[in-house]
Amino acid sequence: MLRFCSLFLIFCALAAAELERIEIRSRDSAGPDERLVGRAYFSVDPKLAANREIADIALATTNAEGKVEFSSDFLVWRPRESRHARGAVFLEVVNRGGPQSVYLISGARSSDPAPERWDLGDRFLLDQGFTVVFLGWQFDVTSRQGLRFHAPSVPVKGIVRASYPVDGAGRRYAFGLSYCAADPEQKDARLTFRLKIDEPAKTLARSEWRFGPNGCSVSLAGGFNAGLYEAVYEAKDPPVAGLGLAAIRDFVAYLKYGGKVTTLRESPASLNRIIGYGYSQSGRLLRQFVRDGFNADEHGRCAFDGLMISSAGSGGASVNHRFAMPGEAGNSVLSILRPVDVPPFNDGGLLAKAE
Repeated sequence: MLRFCSLFLIFCALAAAELERIEIRSRDSAGPDERLVGRAYFSVDPKLAANREIADIALATTNAEGKVEFSSDFLVWRPRESRHARGAVFLEVVNRGGPQSVYLISGARSSDPAPERWDLGDRFLLDQGFTVVFLGWQFDVTSRQGLRFHAPSVPVKGIVRASYPVDGAGRRYAFGLSYCAADPEQKDARLTFRLKIDEPAKTLARSEWRFGPNGCSVSLAGGFNAGLYEAVYEAKDPPVAGLGLAAIRDFVAYLKYGGKVTTLRESPASLNRIIGYGYSQSGRLLRQFVRDGFNADEHGRCAFDGLMISSAGSGGASVNHRFAMPGEAGNSVLSILRPVDVPPFNDGGLLAKAE
């Protein structure tokens, strides 16, 4: 029986998918190491049992082979000479597009979101011979925030609740929406306000606020006061956010076992073991990754050999459901606004699909 031991897990699960190609967009050297920034392209068969667990994948457009396509940005730091390699990978699933381990482990200071300019601090992990990898998984990250994830959308509509906390610093008159309104003129949409998070919400008159022309923002006459606003409305075209879990699974499995291409695997002996790292929001994601049974390739071989889950509470992520909002999950207060703190919370439940 497998057990948690504070931060680390060892596990195996059921899953399936495939990495199709890797595009290197920049490559540069720094002493004994090199940095590669690129994008990995994937395709998965929505009919396979492991992929049927991904919400709305059956509704996504498929290619000529009947597979759903998606892609993920990555950054790889690795020793230029394999003799300096430890045979292990430290792979961080980034938090809202950016790294956390470089600050917490290596004392980095730069906050530049461009991965080509990320600071690795004292380079501890590289000096120890690790290949260091950062991978994007979150569709609601912009190019200005760091590593992105690109998922197809599906043609459905549904009710969405968008939360907008206002701290009162400066007057604001509009806020953007994660999902655009299906009809900017919809009459039954609601905007509510409450001064305290645990008090009943007051519904504002529909005449006092409106959606932007494209339905992707909300504006309020007179501006927003300090408090919590929530728009409840019909939205459209959500991306298949749960494919971010498949991207992690397939990228890790490719590094470890190989596949159709050889890019990044020029020295396979340096990729024998892979430790995953997630901080806060990304730690919640990795907990859900294990819980939902994503930690194996199509042959049942383990992807991650272990996980370092840091400062993540006990919940999961807002990722594998329709109209997911991963960027809003993980906040110690506002997580009550997203469906993330759900059971199981014990080792047996979390590891049930990882034995």
